[in-house]
Amino acid sequence: MDLDYYAISADPPANHEEFKEAAGIDYTILSDPDLTIMSHTDMGDEEQALRGFSVLDENGEVLTSHENNHFAEQMEDTAARIQDALNENE
Repeated sequence: MDLDYYAISADPPANHEEFKEAAGIDYTILSDPDLTIMSHTDMGDEEQALRGFSVLDENGEVLTSHENNHFAEQMEDTAARIQDALNENE
């Protein structure tokens, strides 16, 4: 399956490297300090970001969003939900 994945954080980029090391993350974390992407994906608003994941298509349309503070610890469930969203939109 051809796809790109990123983490998105409201934190500044300087905070990302330390977090990536501590969490064992090997993918890119994008900074969204104005919460523009978070608002677009229903994962926050202008004031607060939510933890979870969103799946967007190649045009930036949101296929699904799911709030979950423990998405990383529940990676099998997270991966299944992402796969379901991709399968439904093939």
